[in-house]
Amino acid sequence: MKLSIVAASLLAGLSLFTLPACKSSKEVASEVATRDVRSFQASLDQIPGQIDTVMAKLNSLTAGDVSNPSALFADYTRELRTLTEHGAQVAAAKDDAERNVQRYFREWVKQSRGIKTSADRDAAYKAIDAGRSRTDIAMGYLRDGSRDFRALLDKLNGFQSTLAKDLSPASLKSIGSQYGPTLDKAISVKGYIARLSEQIDASLLGK
Repeated sequence: MKLSIVAASLLAGLSLFTLPACKSSKEVASEVATRDVRSFQASLDQIPGQIDTVMAKLNSLTAGDVSNPSALFADYTRELRTLTEHGAQVAAAKDDAERNVQRYFREWVKQSRGIKTSADRDAAYKAIDAGRSRTDIAMGYLRDGSRDFRALLDKLNGFQSTLAKDLSPASLKSIGSQYGPTLDKAISVKGYIARLSEQIDASLLGK
């Protein structure tokens, strides 16, 4: 996943406020949806499948009598590493988006100060405020999703650390007792990801 994808989707959405008037909001929204937001969605679409794989490996490892826990633990560790690496990319993309959005608005304010007529300048400031408000909502969705995803990863990595030290039946049973609540959390995170691109798109369009 490219670290600039989230930033690109947000900044493309912000272009709704600055593109020439010859393009309607509907036309611009269509371009945003088909170019950057959908690219972001395609990258996020990898995460639910990765979560399912990790949870399946964890279930196999802790579901009951296990003849070869070391092999199953190695499978779980490998898949969790992939998910964790993807999670780090998502977190970095969120941070990158926040930096780029702040830079974007600083530049917009700077340019608006050069507008000669007070009416046009006030209109520009009003557009900036509207854009910032909509973007803050979109960034809030990203922060919430990143926080919940991070909490799930921390839990799964905590299991990995515990089992790396102790793969005894008692340890496996203890981790297995936490599988249900962890699965509920995984389902919640997957559902949030499924809605995230749509929520960001709607917030940038002021819906």
